[in-house]
Amino acid sequence: MDPKFRGKGIGTKILQYLIDEYVISQKRTLGLLVEKDNVMARNLYLKLGFKEMGTKILVGKHLDHLQIKNDDCPVRSAPLKLT
Repeated sequence: MDPKFRGKGIGTKILQYLIDEYVISQKRTLGLLVEKDNVMARNLYLKLGFKEMGTKILVGKHLDHLQIKNDDCPVRSAPLKLT
């Protein structure tokens, strides 16, 4: 994310919307790869309920594989609205 938009909650809202729509509503698993040194992104994913699944190698780079399943999601009273 562009540094001028960091720390404003935009990434959190986008990810929470994806989790609500894809993981909770459709009961699907959402996975992602994150660079080990991208601490801010990694912490956000873990805070939202993603679990560490291991390490993957993509074009010679070691990346952490994180996943969130419906069972891992905290109970939400209402879906997040992007407004």
